[in-house]
Amino acid sequence: MDHALDESIRRIKTPIQVSSVAGLGELRQFADRWEIELCPDAPHPSIIAPTISIDAPDEGPTPEQLDLIRQLTQKYASIESKIREELQSYFADMGAPEDYETVDFGSVDAHILSPDDEIDLEVWYSSIPEHGYMEYSVCLRDWKVHEIYGSD
Repeated sequence: MDHALDESIRRIKTPIQVSSVAGLGELRQFADRWEIELCPDAPHPSIIAPTISIDAPDEGPTPEQLDLIRQLTQKYASIESKIREELQSYFADMGAPEDYETVDFGSVDAHILSPDDEIDLEVWYSSIPEHGYMEYSVCLRDWKVHEIYGSD
């Protein structure tokens, strides 16, 4: 039983293949996902995690998805204030405006969705650890907030 669990963990954490994307970084294919580890000299905002997950078919991310990553590295700073504003409205609409203060804006992840999805990407924020574990997903389409939802 332990061997099966060890093998399952190994598959989740070990890339099947690794390649390089010029100007972006190292592209890794896992059994269940794709990730790109942005190279240190790739322009990216320091608050976006250097690893971005990507919904992609077996052959890898599309050129459009890679372009979206390049754009994210340049556009996040200009849309961050709008994201914060929309999150604040989300909490107010949910009847818990004080929960906005529990969002850890220093810990941000990005997820590029499939090209046929109605949204382009998600920006994930977590709650500050002492407030439990909540994750907030801000869905973007054409660099505008399309939807926000929370999960635990």
